[in-house]
Amino acid sequence: MLKGPDEAAFQLLQEASEEAHAVIRDEVASLFARYGENTPEVSSALQVLFHYLLTRSDAMSLLVGEKSQFDAEIILKSLFDTAAKILFICYAEEKDKPLLVDEFWNLPASIDELRVFGLDPEMDEAERQRLRQKWSFAGIMEALQGRIVDGEPLTGMTDYLYDYVTCSHLADADNVALYLMADWGSRSPEELELLDVSHASRILCDNVTLAWLCTHALCGHFKGEFSDTPRFFAVYERVSTLSEPLQAAFDHALRELYQKILGGPPN
Repeated sequence: MLKGPDEAAFQLLQEASEEAHAVIRDEVASLFARYGENTPEVSSALQVLFHYLLTRSDAMSLLVGEKSQFDAEIILKSLFDTAAKILFICYAEEKDKPLLVDEFWNLPASIDELRVFGLDPEMDEAERQRLRQKWSFAGIMEALQGRIVDGEPLTGMTDYLYDYVTCSHLADADNVALYLMADWGSRSPEELELLDVSHASRILCDNVTLAWLCTHALCGHFKGEFSDTPRFFAVYERVSTLSEPLQAAFDHALRELYQKILGGPPN
C-alpha cells in the first residue's frame, strides 16, 4: 500500500487538479462572454465542443475518485478527440475557420452508419475517406505538428498519439486491452496499488493538460486575454510538476506490457 510521501503527493495532485479545472472553467466562460460575439459561427461550434470537453472531464475526475481508472481511460479517448477538434479550429488560419466549422457540422457518415440506416452515400468514397482522415485524431495531430502559431512552430503534437493509442485499446476492447487487464490481475496487491495510483496520476494530468491547451488555444483564437494570466499558467505548472514522478511506474509497466505482447500472451 502507498505510504508517506507517495500518498501525500497523490493527494496534493488531486487537489491541484481540482483547482486547475475550476480555473479553466472560469477562463472558458469569461473568454466566450467577452469575445464570443466577435466570431459567432465559429464560437457556436467551439462552445458545443467545450461543453462536451468539460463534461467529459468532470466524468473522468469522478471515475478516478472512485478508483475506476480503466473506465476513466475509455472516456479519455473522447476527450482527446474533442480536444483535437478544438485545437484544429482554433489554430487554423482565419480564412480557413468557416470551412472547418462547416466540415465539422457536416462530416460524412461512416460506411457502418450508411449500412445501419439504409442511406445512400452523399459523396464519393475517396472524398469521404479524405475528410474522415483529415478529422481523425492522428490526421489532426499530424496537420498541427509544425504549424506556425504566434510566430513559433507547434511541437509535441504527435507525441499525444502514444496516449491516444493506449486509451483507444481500452475503448475498443481489443487484444491489448485484454492483455493489460490480465497483466494487472497478475500483480501483487502492493504493486497493483502503486500502479493504480500511477495510472490515476497520468489520467489526471492528461485531463488537465488537454483542457488547459484548448483554453489557451481559445484565447489565441479570440486574440483576447485571460482574466488572471499568472494563475492560469500556475495551476497547470503545479499539476504537471506533481504528476511527473507519480506517472513513472505506470509508463514503465505499460512499455513492459507492449514488449510482452510482441513476445506472446501473458501467463
